[in-house]
Amino acid sequence: MAQRGKLMVPITSFIPDIEQLIVDLFNSRYDKPIIIPATTIYYLCQQIRTVLLSSSSHLLLEGPIIVVGDIHGQLYDLLRVFLQEGYPTEINYLFLGDYVDRGKYGVEVLCLLYALKIKYPDNIHFIRGNHECAYMNRLFGFQNECLIKYGDLLVWNAFVSTFNVYPFSAVINKKILCVHGGLSPYLQRIDQLKRISRPTDIPWDGMLCDLVWSDFSNTTSGFVENVKRGISVTFGKKILETFLEENNLTTLIRGHSFVNGISIKMPCISIFSASFYQGKFMNSCGVLKIDEKNTIDIHLFNDITHKEITKKLKKDKKGKLKRKSLRLNLPINTTETVVIEQTSEVQSSTTPQSEKLSTKNK
Repeated sequence: MAQRGKLMVPITSFIPDIEQLIVDLFNSRYDKPIIIPATTIYYLCQQIRTVLLSSSSHLLLEGPIIVVGDIHGQLYDLLRVFLQEGYPTEINYLFLGDYVDRGKYGVEVLCLLYALKIKYPDNIHFIRGNHECAYMNRLFGFQNECLIKYGDLLVWNAFVSTFNVYPFSAVINKKILCVHGGLSPYLQRIDQLKRISRPTDIPWDGMLCDLVWSDFSNTTSGFVENVKRGISVTFGKKILETFLEENNLTTLIRGHSFVNGISIKMPCISIFSASFYQGKFMNSCGVLKIDEKNTIDIHLFNDITHKEITKKLKKDKKGKLKRKSLRLNLPINTTETVVIEQTSEVQSSTTPQSEKLSTKNK
């Protein structure tokens, strides 16, 4: 798509106080986020490229670990996850991509994740989403965010150069595969994920494209064209079960789809972690906690303003934001436990309803 992974990070000799940056960003939950100096961002991007290129394009992780879905520049959801689930010194984290675009604070989200990764490289992990791509974030807001905040595109170029070295996948406890999008007809063996060469952009087709763009569907058999997005494929339950069995895996965890926090359609679990998405949708922020035995705790966080917002939408005579079907009737914090057995069955009494987003490219 546009770039080939060779954008350069401006060289800086400035060394920021990483700990203070983390503190300042956490304190921004009480006020508007600080303006992060461009030189600090250049330093973070230089360091993060080195850290990511020294690791594999396919991460091997172990529980206990928190798995987080799409953030889309919603800094306060990210902060709330850390505050609810624990600081990275207390538990490990895996983020499934789509950190930027549509939300106001993509720069701050990335800076916090990069600072934490530099400070705690063994505790913070993230993989690439379809919006970690120059073409996509030109269209959906991140490039414009950088231009408004810094007056030029040097900061944006620096961030894009880090996107091009992100890992694409992870396996937790040798059993749970995590990607942003899903499977690909070009992906037969899990070892293929270890041989991805970086830096690289996301192409228009092929395995790398499908890893960040494909969708799961219970009604699909095999691989079919992804008409909804106009790119990549949709894959069905049978093809997923076959892939998992052949690679000695039990479950796929993915982001990419707009769902009400968590959607469980075993053996596939989708996560979305940007609550009250775009200020329009009455959805929860969902995360998963996976322990050493592959027991999964589902945590849903609801914005405390949902009740007031719902009342406001009901009174909206023009109906521009009125979506009655998206109202939530959940407590502020909801937890549920799901046990992933070798048979890939779910023991669960309730599942949050999934929702569809009408935009073509989420």
